[in-house]
Amino acid sequence: MEGLRANKTRLQSGFIAMEPGTGLVRAWVGSRDFEQDQFDHVSQARRQPGSTFKPFVYGAAFVQGARPTDVLVDQAMDFTIGPGEVWHPTDIDVPSGQPMTLRDGLAYSKNTITAQLTVRTGPVNVATLAKAMGVRDSKLDPVMSLGLGTSPVTLREMVTAYATIANAGRYVPPLLVSRIEDRKGRVLQAFRVPVAEEALPFAPDVVLLDALRGVIDRGTGTAIRNKYGLQGDLAGKTGTSQDNVDGWFILMHPQLVAGSWVGFNDARITMQDPWGQGARSALPMVGDFFKQTLKARLINAKATFPRLTDPEVVPQLEAWWGVTPAPAADPMAVTLPEVASIPEVTVAPSTSVAEPAVIAPQEGWGGNSIPRAVVVAPPRDPIVPGRPALVRGPERAVVAGAQRETTPIARAVPSGEASGARGAPPPVNPYRSQEAGF
Repeated sequence: MEGLRANKTRLQSGFIAMEPGTGLVRAWVGSRDFEQDQFDHVSQARRQPGSTFKPFVYGAAFVQGARPTDVLVDQAMDFTIGPGEVWHPTDIDVPSGQPMTLRDGLAYSKNTITAQLTVRTGPVNVATLAKAMGVRDSKLDPVMSLGLGTSPVTLREMVTAYATIANAGRYVPPLLVSRIEDRKGRVLQAFRVPVAEEALPFAPDVVLLDALRGVIDRGTGTAIRNKYGLQGDLAGKTGTSQDNVDGWFILMHPQLVAGSWVGFNDARITMQDPWGQGARSALPMVGDFFKQTLKARLINAKATFPRLTDPEVVPQLEAWWGVTPAPAADPMAVTLPEVASIPEVTVAPSTSVAEPAVIAPQEGWGGNSIPRAVVVAPPRDPIVPGRPALVRGPERAVVAGAQRETTPIARAVPSGEASGARGAPPPVNPYRSQEAGF
């Protein structure tokens, strides 16, 4: 009995870090102690991601033409999900009843705002985007509560998807082994860097990344700045599932993305309120990891993501939102973040272009169709053995937007409706699962 009790009440965790541009996995910790638990909480454990799933909702909305300055009302709202069934998502705090921008809704992890946005955007579109970005193995139920993180996923999938955001919307699968050598150092097998494929068009990706900066600078992830003293261009998201069952945190740097999960193997056992939230349980591991990584100068503290105000980005955003027509014959070149290289791996040039995932717009953001942006990545230069990382210039891509009408899209204005409800749900009904919003 003592052994069973110890096993049930032993807090577990998982951690993974990978390069967004190459997919190279730099750290992978499956459990706190392999001798005690051989279960891999990075790739085997499927848990509710809570608020870390919200970026897919906002990303899908930005694809459809929404802007970070669009507003929805922070108030309680009932959603009819079936005969006699009503979904009533809420936050820990009482709704303010005031208009809130989408940027603030994500930074402060408001369930009321995210629930409304999920309905407007369409759960199917949210699931489609999440799969394109990296959540490809777990089943995602396209229901209204999906945006609050009710479908169980793995930590590996979530960090891979966030790496897509950090990689200008281009998905690169994780690469665990770059080469195999014998005892004399001879290379027996070398593995190519996976070819990137567009999952999220460049313009909405930059908007989403900028909104996720707010989580770190003034939202639920400010401990990264205040407690761990991390500076530089960082973005990320906290997450907590119902009753503090799962704590999540994922942080993005232009050269490295890392995430952690904390919880018990038995989901019926919950963490206490003082430390159960993702910002208090999972964030410390990621914060300390990045602190040591920056201290050792393994990544460049001055590396930056594209910004909304960059001269190369502004025309792309205007074209995407329909402010100005996109050029047809002379597409603009957009500088993408530097990508760290993997030594002693030859990369074959690729001439193929991945088709973007089709995400149909829903009513509510204006316009019947949103022109797609096509990102054409040039062939990569072969990686020379012995060359230090980041010696290459920034990778460049051509982003061409389809011709658009100059009529501005309809802004998302307060509808007078609201969202909100919480309650512990049986696993058979995803609507009864609600994450805490942190």
